[in-house]
Amino acid sequence: MAGPPSARIPLHVTILPVLGIVLARHTALPMEPRGLLAEWDAAQGRMTVLGAAKVPFFNGDTMAAMLGLSPAQVDLIENDVGGGFGARGEFYPEDFLIPFAARDVGRPVRWIEDRREHRTAMNHARQADCEVEIACRSSARSSSSAPMD
Repeated sequence: MAGPPSARIPLHVTILPVLGIVLARHTALPMEPRGLLAEWDAAQGRMTVLGAAKVPFFNGDTMAAMLGLSPAQVDLIENDVGGGFGARGEFYPEDFLIPFAARDVGRPVRWIEDRREHRTAMNHARQADCEVEIACRSSARSSSSAPMD
């Protein structure tokens, strides 16, 4: 594509002024902070993890691979926390570190984040500053739009 839409569209089209759009950075802030409880059963060769995860099967498989276990050796139990929330759908470092620590020390390990940790460590939405130019026919129907550099 060569240039902005105004360089590519016919003359019978009206170009609206460039529109500046700012999308601020934001984050999910569920009422319940995240937390995990992990317990390694050396005799059975099984890891049990309790905690909120929107995608427990993916997270369980990922955890198993990182710990060098088969998925059948990992029980990831998702507690009822009243909602999935977009921020809980990721695999975070602590999702590996807490089970790793439990296996390493041979005892259950519990971790619960506080609000400050949540706001600094949880995934955030991207901040974006955009400029958009829109071309319209005389009927006011949009004929093209494209982000501008």
